[in-house]
Amino acid sequence: MDNTIHIAFCFDQNYSMPCGVSMTSICENTPGPICFHALIAGNVTEDAKEMIGKAVSTHGNQVVFYEIDEKKIENLSEFMYFSKSVYYRFMIPELLPEDVTRVLYLDSDVLCVKSLRPLWEIEMDDGVPAAMAYDSGCSNVKFHNRTGIPLTRPYYNNGVILMNLTCWRKEEIAMKCIKSMEENHFVLVDQDAMNVVIGERVKSMPLQFNCQIRFMITPEDDWMLEKDKYFDQIREAINDPALIHYTESVKPWHQNCQFAKDWLKYKAISPWKKTPLPQNMIKGSFHLFLEEVKDFDAAAVEAIAFPMLSFTSRLSLRHPRIYVLLRKTLWYLARRKGLVE
Repeated sequence: MDNTIHIAFCFDQNYSMPCGVSMTSICENTPGPICFHALIAGNVTEDAKEMIGKAVSTHGNQVVFYEIDEKKIENLSEFMYFSKSVYYRFMIPELLPEDVTRVLYLDSDVLCVKSLRPLWEIEMDDGVPAAMAYDSGCSNVKFHNRTGIPLTRPYYNNGVILMNLTCWRKEEIAMKCIKSMEENHFVLVDQDAMNVVIGERVKSMPLQFNCQIRFMITPEDDWMLEKDKYFDQIREAINDPALIHYTESVKPWHQNCQFAKDWLKYKAISPWKKTPLPQNMIKGSFHLFLEEVKDFDAAAVEAIAFPMLSFTSRLSLRHPRIYVLLRKTLWYLARRKGLVE
C-alpha cells in the first residue's frame, strides 16, 4: 500500500522563500515519503524552483511543479487586494494526477513542528469533501451575517485543508466555489466561498494542525465568548502544536517580527539561510513596503494608514458592501499611484 503523503502549495515568487521554509519544516518533522505539489505563478524563477527542489530532495522527498495557465483565469474577477492567485487552490483537483485522491493543501505561512502523518491518516467518509479547523478570528456574528452561515455552524479556516479529491472532482466543488466568489460580496473571498459551498459537510480538524498564531499571542482573557466551546482545544493546540499558522498581517519572515523564533530556526537549516528578510509592511490589508513608498515619507503613510484601516475595519461590521466598494477604490488608487505592484 502506498503511504506517500501528498501536500499542495500555491504561490508566486514573493512567497517562494516562505513556502520553501515551510517545506523544510515538514520534511524535518514528518516521516516520508512525501510528494509536494507546487502550483506556481509564471513569475517563479528557475533559481527559486531549484532551491525548493534542494530543500525537499535533501530529505529523500520530491516536488512536482505545475505552472498555472493564466489564460484559464484571465476572465475571472479580481478581489480588492487579493490577486488572481486566490483561484489557484481551486485548480488542485484538475491539475493533480487522477490517482491522487487525497491531498493536504497548506498556505505558505504555516510551519510544521510535529509530524503531519496523524493528520494525513484522518478518516473521512466518501461524501465528506474536506477536513478543516475552526477559524480563530471569524467565528462571530458579523462573519455569519455576511455569508449567511447559521450561528450553529462553525466558520472554518481554509489555510489547512485535507481535501477528498474524489469528492471534489465528482461534485465539481471547485467550480461551485468560484461561482460563489463571483456572485457574492465576500471579504475573505475564497474562504467565505468554501464555507458557504461545503461548510455543512466539513469534518472538523483538531486545532493542533492549524494552530493560528492569534491563539498564541492573544491573552486567554481576551478570547471571544463564542469560542468557549473550543477553549480546551485551543489550550491543547498552544501546548502541543503540529502546524503553526501565521495568520496575522505581519509574518515571521518580516524583520523584527515578535513571534518569528520557531520559523527562523527552520530558515537557518534551509537553502534560504543566507537570504535577508524583507522590511516590515504597514499593518493591515495594503501590502505597502515602506522603502518603496513614493511621493511622501513613510511616517506620513503610517499616520494615514492606521486610522484608515481602523475605520474600514469598523465599517465592515455594519456596511459590508460599502466596505468592499471602498477597499476596491483604495486599492485601485494605490495601484495608479504606484504604491503597490
